[in-house]
Amino acid sequence: FSYDLDRAGAAPVKVAKKWKTTANLSGRREVWILTRSRLAHFDPVTGIPSRSVRVPYAVLPTEPILGDGFAITRYGHEGLCRISMSSGKKKWRFRSGEGPISFALNKHGSAGGIGSSLLKKRRLFVPAPDGNLYLLDARTGRELERVVVGVPLVSSPLTRRGDLFVADYGGGVHAFSLGK
Repeated sequence: FSYDLDRAGAAPVKVAKKWKTTANLSGRREVWILTRSRLAHFDPVTGIPSRSVRVPYAVLPTEPILGDGFAITRYGHEGLCRISMSSGKKKWRFRSGEGPISFALNKHGSAGGIGSSLLKKRRLFVPAPDGNLYLLDARTGRELERVVVGVPLVSSPLTRRGDLFVADYGGGVHAFSLGK
């Protein structure tokens, strides 16, 4: 955006570039956009996609986790997968249970994951529509732990001072100690 700082309110006067997406943007080193079937890199100056990787279908695209040579993205209604950024091949896939039908936002019986996952020191925290918070090994996709909350989890987890916070569909915020 361009701003005229001499005007009151400093409202934008010109939009330099514009794209359409239904997902969060990820800004780890570069600008990436996750759509329902592609993870695309955009040049933030020209707005031109410079490369993209086909990803498995994501019902509700959330923020991808980008690492060195890999991405962890939503997969279908209740899943996640880790893919190679160079080939697009899946290394692993994780599937949680479905959420209740009254929670559905799509034609499918469950809403799918809404909150993005959080990666901390090779541990992946996954909020799920089945009311569980999953802890996975990010390299292997193996489930390390499961915390039963009992209500669909809809926010991305947040960590502060050794605690993890996540919100549920009913508006409750849950805090968990991460320990050492």
